[in-house]
Amino acid sequence: MPRLLALAGFIAIASSLTQPALSSSSECAADWVAATAVQTTDDVEAFVNCAFEYVQENGFEEARRAFHEDSRWRNGDYYVFVDGLAETAQESTIFVYPPEPNFEGSTWGDAVGGLVDGFGTDVIAHDKQVLDIVDRGWTYASFRNPSTGIEEPKASYVIRLDWEGHDAFIGAGIYLRDRPGTCRPEQVNAGGLDAAPSDETLKEFVRCAAMQFESLGYFAGPMLSNDQRWHNGSIYVFAINATSGEIEFTGSTSSLASTEGAHDGFNGRDVIGIGAAFGESFWYYDFTNPASGHVEQKKSFVKRVVVQGVPLLVGAGYYGSRPQL
Repeated sequence: MPRLLALAGFIAIASSLTQPALSSSSECAADWVAATAVQTTDDVEAFVNCAFEYVQENGFEEARRAFHEDSRWRNGDYYVFVDGLAETAQESTIFVYPPEPNFEGSTWGDAVGGLVDGFGTDVIAHDKQVLDIVDRGWTYASFRNPSTGIEEPKASYVIRLDWEGHDAFIGAGIYLRDRPGTCRPEQVNAGGLDAAPSDETLKEFVRCAAMQFESLGYFAGPMLSNDQRWHNGSIYVFAINATSGEIEFTGSTSSLASTEGAHDGFNGRDVIGIGAAFGESFWYYDFTNPASGHVEQKKSFVKRVVVQGVPLLVGAGYYGSRPQL
């Protein structure tokens, strides 16, 4: 059962590496942390921390009502669950499970015969192993994603708590689409990024492209050039040598793309070195959009990989709506 992760001009660098999301009381009180805003594992962690706080401040009955009815706590695949902490799923009582409220009050054994994931693991037993060591943390499983109908890896953040006198835990999870074994073409592709660009979609696209280089080496270049999954309209993949700054590969047919990543386009800022040091980073700059022929604002995301001993920054980006004529 699913249970619910022209180049010259102004440019800035923003590292995608962040500290773990620790929600403050003020953030939780102001409803800044909500299911509708969850996009990353950091968001999930903040979301569960606030749900835990909500239980402490409002009591069990109000929390149960809110977790079922309020959009702050339930949106699509994102919802709060509360289960009894037991040795196995057969013995674990379901206290809060918005996708199937009729399960609540039963054990997972009575409701569905247990809770075993795609890795063959009793999920509740795994949760208990983690929460016997720490009072909150991450657990990893593989479930059928109800949104796609495909079995996908799911990361859940869980916190141990007392629920009406029972040893239990509260949590929420996120399906991850840019990890090894995922990156399915129907989910992560240039067409999807071009149609609905966002930071999260861009990061998924680049991370999946980077895995192609890691698995195929330089043979990934022709595949990334010729497969429409990796280039659509203004969306394409590029790879820059993280030592020399030279373009190793670009999926664009525009000759202007060969200047992407040149040092002199970043106002003296060594973004190649910064990208290599941080491992992942965003770049913001002006560049010629090969689809329109105009210089436009571009946001790119790059990830460092090592291919046949050479450190590369694999990246892609999307263009903004403000042309510079």
